[in-house]
Amino acid sequence: MKAITCLLFFFIPAVLFAQTVEERTVDFITQLKQNKSDTVYVINFWATWCKPCIEELPAFQKLDSLYKNQKVKVILFSLDSKKQTEERLIPFLKKKQIACTVYTTNVVEFNKRIDEIFPDWSGAIPATLVCGKTKEGILFFEKPVTFEELEKIIHPLIVKP
Repeated sequence: MKAITCLLFFFIPAVLFAQTVEERTVDFITQLKQNKSDTVYVINFWATWCKPCIEELPAFQKLDSLYKNQKVKVILFSLDSKKQTEERLIPFLKKKQIACTVYTTNVVEFNKRIDEIFPDWSGAIPATLVCGKTKEGILFFEKPVTFEELEKIIHPLIVKP
């Protein structure tokens, strides 16, 4: 019985944080920007090789956890290359126990169509796009953001008057 308990102790966390990563196109992001539903989308563009990106990931994890039962969808859009997805990204997500939705994209296509995501974006990461149910329309931050900054934006959007 102790052996089974030990095995469960070691394997359950691995199963709970098993992360699948699907590829999405820029068209997917464009569709989210045009979405008229009452869901707020918080899309963070990041990469495993970007230190400021990694440092802000806990803020997105916390936001995702806090609002998981609300109409808030946190998406981490990795700009790691396709080759890095299996070798680097997925092991990184497992090690850091990232539970948010994570997508990758064809980086070449992404770079060619970056203006469609946000016209003034230089392409630097980290960057965060907030769209959906926002009074101001689409919000974009080309800098690291804190949980407090995210909370200040999201909380009023989901609190009923």
